[in-house]
Amino acid sequence: MVGISVRTRSRYINARAAAPAPKLRRIAEICGVSVDWLLNGEGDSGSAKIGASVHDTNVLNRATRRDLDDELFGRVFDAVQRLYKDERVALPPIDLGRLAFRKYCEIVTATADSAERSAMIKLIVTQLRAELRSARAAPGTGKASA
Repeated sequence: MVGISVRTRSRYINARAAAPAPKLRRIAEICGVSVDWLLNGEGDSGSAKIGASVHDTNVLNRATRRDLDDELFGRVFDAVQRLYKDERVALPPIDLGRLAFRKYCEIVTATADSAERSAMIKLIVTQLRAELRSARAAPGTGKASA
């Protein structure tokens, strides 16, 4: 959605590279957070888009809770957890939850069809597995970690 590779995204997340301002703004917009929050953890980290009023934020938060497909989220969480266990990569529970939620959001954003969503879980697991194995195979990475 932002137009960056998985490797570049990983470099941004792990502070190995700084995102250019236009990319940073786009990431913030897509994720519904402020640029300040992305840079230093301050400011709006809620689900509302940047510039939304307090009333808009509350409406969006209520809609998000109402529209949350807990069955789908549970299946995404379970699939991600099993993948990391199968790949023998330790992931703290908080990071597991964050990753599962990001993947859940990707699925919900991409399609509304329940059959397609089930297929997308498999696709996301396949992508994550490839990322984990690629990171493991990269020279100089030491022990396996995500």
